[in-house]
Amino acid sequence: MLTPVYVTNDSIDSPDLPPNVGLCKNGFGGFAMGVRVFRNDQDANKFKNNTVGGCQRIVPGVYYWWHPT
Repeated sequence: MLTPVYVTNDSIDSPDLPPNVGLCKNGFGGFAMGVRVFRNDQDANKFKNNTVGGCQRIVPGVYYWWHPT
């Protein structure tokens, strides 16, 4: 029913986005959620402004993230 946890490195898949690593898990209804780690909060804001979804800051550069799959 749920996809296993997976790791993403969006700077490889989308060179226009700031480097980050995501530890994500698919949920119900076509949404994924997990933790994304950025170099800093500025990179996280750039990512947020160029993608769909939402986030909650945990500590500098580390965010709980959710987005459609």
